[in-house]
Amino acid sequence: SENETPREVRLLCTLVAGGGGGRTVAVDVAATRLGTKIHFDTDLDEEPPPIWLAQHYNKVSNEIVDEEEREMLRKEFHSLIDQFAMQLDVYDLVAGLIEHRRSKMQQATESSNGAASNTD
Repeated sequence: SENETPREVRLLCTLVAGGGGGRTVAVDVAATRLGTKIHFDTDLDEEPPPIWLAQHYNKVSNEIVDEEEREMLRKEFHSLIDQFAMQLDVYDLVAGLIEHRRSKMQQATESSNGAASNTD
């Protein structure tokens, strides 16, 4: 079932869907699927074509990637664009997200343990 599939696997599948099964995806496709309207063939002040938005816009659900994580990924996309990168390695992107989630969980655990030891 969909709910049993790890969020990271669902993200990976959503980002590469329709791309021929490879591990690279266009930066504008990935960004748009995560809710940021970017289209390399459109001027910055123009809206991407309606067909583009219908195919890609906001296809990754909030259940898979929360708003704080989306912001982190948006920064990554803009960094790639600033470096004139047209493609990104989705495996590396998802690995970075997994590391971010682990770090966040570890910080929460340490904070929780610290609070518990202060009550002793």
